[in-house]
Order: sequence, then structure tokens, then C-alpha cells
Amino acid sequence: MKQTGNYYINMSVISVSKALEKINISDGLITYIRGNKERWGTFGKKNSHLLRVMLWRMYEAFGLSNEEIFMVHFFFSVIKNRNRVKTAMDNMEQSEKSKAWYNKVYQFIDKKLVQYVSEEKNGKFAVVHLPTTMPGLDLLCTVLTYEGTDEEFEQLMGKQTFAQLNLSPELQEKNKEMQIEFWNNTVQGTRNPDKEAHKTGFVEEFYKTSAGDKYNLINIKSQEVLPKDKEIGYEESEIREWMDAILASQKVKRT
Repeated sequence: MKQTGNYYINMSVISVSKALEKINISDGLITYIRGNKERWGTFGKKNSHLLRVMLWRMYEAFGLSNEEIFMVHFFFSVIKNRNRVKTAMDNMEQSEKSKAWYNKVYQFIDKKLVQYVSEEKNGKFAVVHLPTTMPGLDLLCTVLTYEGTDEEFEQLMGKQTFAQLNLSPELQEKNKEMQIEFWNNTVQGTRNPDKEAHKTGFVEEFYKTSAGDKYNLINIKSQEVLPKDKEIGYEESEIREWMDAILASQKVKRT
């Protein structure tokens, strides 16, 4: 016999009908569940949308300015490694360290970010997920480091965050092929202690999650750039036009 609350159940003989006598689907529970139905599809999960909410709450609590938030994303678009970003910032010229954004960005990375999900304790955020919270911004940051060559364009289309865009089937398939090549033939193991990271090579279920996001591109004015046809998604020519427009903008050209 097992005691459950103020009643006993004989676990060896209990039937469905008997078990149902101990369940009450009250009006209050129905109201609660139905009133929060948008939550249950992602309950207990951390998709890019929920991660973005967590991250922006941290930015707000830390008091980061618009420029400081951008620079956090910029540094982790260059490399997704917290310690290497910190080391690179430590080694910057004094003229760079005197920038208005430097100190607060460094402090946020030092105090609030960790490398892996298993280290996310006491309000910390794993940088392995940071670019995926804003895929369009990650790609914009990447293009700001480019000269506009065909080789760079190919690199852009192979990025993990590129998979999260609202891509045409053809372009999605191209990215997937590049991701398969990367994970199966380029990545040489991982130091990530998280169990999920020990799935070796390309993982179909992870890719499907990314491909289901359907994010938009972002331009140099921090505005979303919609595909010409939302149902089809971005064609390769649209991505090229977007990249060329960023590099041709007066903000970029005058530097």
C-alpha cells in the first residue's frame, strides 16, 4: 500500500477507473491551462524566444545601454568563447578600453555570462546560446567584419544562425548541407560538459529546431528586413542584396 495525501492506493491492483476517482479536473484548472496555452508547447524548454526574454531581462537589470548590448552581441558573433573574448578585451589598446561601452560590456561578460548551459546557475547565461537569441543581429555583426567577397558570402550562408532565418527550401537545404559538412568533418570534439553536446556529428533534431525559427534579417538601422515573399522565404539573391546594402551604407562606407 502507498499513502498518497489522505488516501491509500493498492499499487498492484489499481485500475484506470479507480485511478480516475482520485483526479479532479476542476473549472479552475481548465481556466488556468487554457489561459496559458501558449506556454505549454515550450514548457520546460529553452528555445531562442525564451532565451531572448531571459537575456534581455539580464541586460535591463544590469543597466546596459543600447550600444553596450550591441557590443556584447558583436563580440560573440566573432567567437562564441567567453574566456577568449575576455582575453581579447584585456589585450585591447588603451584607446579602445576608453570607449564609453567598454567597461560595462566587460563587466557584464565577466559577471553574468558563462560558457556552457551546465554552468547556468545564480542568474548566469551561457554564451553558446547568445547568438541564437537574435540570429539576424548575429549575421549583421558578421557582415560588418566583411569586405563583401564571394568567399565571405559562402561563409555567411553556412553559419548556424543562418539556419534560423525564414529561408526558401533551396537555401535551407544548402545551409543544411554546409552544417552537415561542418559538424561531421570540421568539428574535432568538444570540451562542453553538457550531455546534449556529446551527440557527435550533425544532429537532425537540433537542425530542425533551428530551421523552424523563421527569423528575419536586420539592417544597419536596427530594423527587420522581411523576405519579398514570406511564404517562400529569403532567396539567395535577397541575402546578397541585404549584405551589399549593409556594406554600401553611408554608416559603413564613411569608416
